[in-house]
Amino acid sequence: MAHGSPHEEAEHAAHHAQDPFDKRVAMSMVVIAAILAMVKVVGHRTHNDTLAYRIESGVHHTQESDEWNFFQAKKMREVLALQEAKLLLRASPPAKDGPVDLPSPVPNRNKRSEELIKDLTEAKVEAPEAAAEKILVAADKRYQKLVGDRYPLAQAEQVVDSEITAARYRAEGGARMASAKSKQAEAKLSLDKSEHKHHQAFFFDLGELEVELALVLSSVAILTKRPNYWYGGLLMGAAGLVSVAVGFLTH
Repeated sequence: MAHGSPHEEAEHAAHHAQDPFDKRVAMSMVVIAAILAMVKVVGHRTHNDTLAYRIESGVHHTQESDEWNFFQAKKMREVLALQEAKLLLRASPPAKDGPVDLPSPVPNRNKRSEELIKDLTEAKVEAPEAAAEKILVAADKRYQKLVGDRYPLAQAEQVVDSEITAARYRAEGGARMASAKSKQAEAKLSLDKSEHKHHQAFFFDLGELEVELALVLSSVAILTKRPNYWYGGLLMGAAGLVSVAVGFLTH
């Protein structure tokens, strides 16, 4: 037997119903058809949400990969800057005697601070002013130690410059690592939401099938004039509503 849409079947049955039984079945078919339409909409939207969250998870994974690549690049530059500082120390050994000058801060400290804050801000380092000051405080101590060990002032400044650069890359790398972990968490959250919607969609699809079967059984009841088919259709419709309710309650 060929069937049209659920609404067409319900309207057709209601139009041609002649006895009280047919009228009761026809009215129930109208209700079942309305329920079926709602279940179809809910199921369709749930499938769309499943796909949307899956895509969102993929985007976050891509962003996470990019952040880890940036972190590795920053780490490599940090290592190179520290290696440069070591080479500078070996280039000219400190003097064995002579007066020792102990300058207080590293030269051009204010300018260095401005440049550091700008770079750290662009790299989205948390509290860039505090991070820059921490780097420069360590640089001051290092500079004073090198000069105290009788390294030439110019050489001490070059070494400190390289170590400041390494510290900046270390701070920027830390920000990239934090961002990568954040993207990883966002990707997992989106994937969990997608899985949740997928589980909901299973019950909504099951409910849709059961409500469609309820409509078919009701149609058979009108054709055969046998109430058992109608009762079976009502039970099937109730089972469909239970499946939909389980879908909404699933976690």
